[in-house]
Amino acid sequence: TELVRKPMAKFVKDRMPPGWDVKVDYPRSLSSQNLKSNAWTFDFTAINNSTNSKLQGRAIYAVGPKLDSHYYYLVASTAYNWQQSPKTWQKIFDSLQIDQ
Repeated sequence: TELVRKPMAKFVKDRMPPGWDVKVDYPRSLSSQNLKSNAWTFDFTAINNSTNSKLQGRAIYAVGPKLDSHYYYLVASTAYNWQQSPKTWQKIFDSLQIDQ
């Protein structure tokens, strides 16, 4: 799983502003109405110690049905909003579609 986590950690870190420390959890299998297989989710936290700011989010990696397409999604918010709105975030993840 470290072989998958490291590239996703780089994907998340590359999309954060400079100065943010990023911690990416290990992958979990993801299945939804639109993503039936070959999809994984990675929860992450990003902290900027100089501004005392914290983001939480989820990165998703999915492989298309023909196995020749790869999709990367990133959803993040302030930690407070992330923790207060789990149903909203879940609706966003459930709506993700690939190879339409």
